[in-house]
Amino acid sequence: MSFNDFRKSYLGTDVIQERLNTASRLGATGITFVSDAVHTLLKDETIIAYTAITAPRIITLPPSATMVQKGPKNQVNSFYLKDQSGAAGTHSLTLQPTGGQLFDGATSFVLNTNYDSVHFYTDGSNWFSLT
Repeated sequence: MSFNDFRKSYLGTDVIQERLNTASRLGATGITFVSDAVHTLLKDETIIAYTAITAPRIITLPPSATMVQKGPKNQVNSFYLKDQSGAAGTHSLTLQPTGGQLFDGATSFVLNTNYDSVHFYTDGSNWFSLT
């Protein structure tokens, strides 16, 4: 099995289902399937899975302060973006923060490998990847 086959298998449906099960236990609503469109991240989403991509697509990240649940301890939602279509090598997916915020110190984060994914979160000021 090649590395890419392993990666595709590892990051495929079983892992998505496992992450959905975990997210469900934590109270998140689950997965949003996007077919070849731009998208804006919503607070109650857990996984954004692109099922088709025929052009580069932007996923807009709202102001990160709106994504943190305030309380005795800040509760931060984490999110996943997945190229389920296997086309990100040709048509990239870009996470684009708003309001001058950064993603891992850069103005955006790009997935440009087929079947790639990223697990990310916000601290209320900027965005960060976990993978």
